[in-house]
Amino acid sequence: MVNDTLGYAISSRGRIYRYRGRAAECGPAPVLLGTNVLSPSFSWAAAEGCFDGYYFQIGSSPGEDDLLPPTDVGLDTFFHATAPLPENTTAYATVRPYNHQFGPAQSCESTVFLTPDCPPAPIVIDTGYCAGSPLLWGDSLINAPGTYTFPAQALTGCDSTTVLKVEAYAPDTSLIDTFFCSGSDGLLWGDSLLPQPGAYTFAYLNAQGCDSTLQVSLALANSSFSAIDTFFCEGEAFWWGDTLLPGQGLHTLAYRSAEGCDSTLQVTLQARNNSYVELDTALVPGAVFMGSTFYTDTTLTQLHPASNGCDSLTTIHIEIISNTRAAAQPSPWRCYPNPARGLLWAEGPSPNARLQLWSAGGQRIGLPKHSLPAPEEAGRYRYAYNISHLPPGLYWLQITWEGGTALEKVVKM
Repeated sequence: MVNDTLGYAISSRGRIYRYRGRAAECGPAPVLLGTNVLSPSFSWAAAEGCFDGYYFQIGSSPGEDDLLPPTDVGLDTFFHATAPLPENTTAYATVRPYNHQFGPAQSCESTVFLTPDCPPAPIVIDTGYCAGSPLLWGDSLINAPGTYTFPAQALTGCDSTTVLKVEAYAPDTSLIDTFFCSGSDGLLWGDSLLPQPGAYTFAYLNAQGCDSTLQVSLALANSSFSAIDTFFCEGEAFWWGDTLLPGQGLHTLAYRSAEGCDSTLQVTLQARNNSYVELDTALVPGAVFMGSTFYTDTTLTQLHPASNGCDSLTTIHIEIISNTRAAAQPSPWRCYPNPARGLLWAEGPSPNARLQLWSAGGQRIGLPKHSLPAPEEAGRYRYAYNISHLPPGLYWLQITWEGGTALEKVVKM
């Protein structure tokens, strides 16, 4: 006897008999070799105790054998499933040691694994080859466009089919017209400097990887020079694009031409005055003048373009007289331009006049501090008044000087 569970006996004829005293015991669970496949391989450590071999089985739950019935592998500790298992299935592999006296061990530990989900349809690949360079696919050389089918078996054990849709790629020939500006060294194309006008040819690989040709037609673009004569009207500012030209004279501007080259523009700017005409007339009550009937003193204002392109303002002062009243003397002060946009000028006989502006509703409006008298000619003085900040409407300018008081109507545009 070797121990209390194992013994041997030899007959007179030399035959060896083995004795088992108890059932075989479970060993470690099998180990899955590699990735999950339809025909997996397993190995396991040798069991201990009273066993004469191993049964290997696979089931859909632990200890079951509905996917692979118990297979006697003898004393081997390796098994490879030759028949494919079902796809996309959770399976349990079990190794059960056995002896001939008591049979296989029970309730042994299982190893769980998942079989792969094989693709249901062929794999379609669109590809091609360049002219003169056939396509090598595996060990097949393809030199004509068409559809090619390649059956195969994946490493997972799934049957797979690859369908190649092959086309023949033609080389590309591209043409580009471009330029460089005069005064530069030329055009830098990639890492090549093109120093002068002409045609240049470049070889490159197109999107399909085929040898192709690019032809660059290069021209020389000269910088341009332009001259413009224009004007601005009295009381206005002159903008050229986003540049304010400060006054009349010659202005030089740098800009980019349509081709992107540095160019020059010379603007000769002239200041033009607005035209102002004032007329005084006296009418008897009820008289018709310019299609209208008048009974009270009235001032008419007409604004229209002048021949020089600026505003022309005509002011007509109408005074109603009767046999008991004579026409009043006109004011010695003149306000212009009227209507006004920015600067309003008052011109009169006094260097010490005080100017006060009132709204049509009687609200007093202060004069800006920078409004100072500006002498014009002997005996006449001008006062500048900036009304650009005021809203459009009707205003009254009150002028007080040593000779009296005048009230002028001002229209702000």
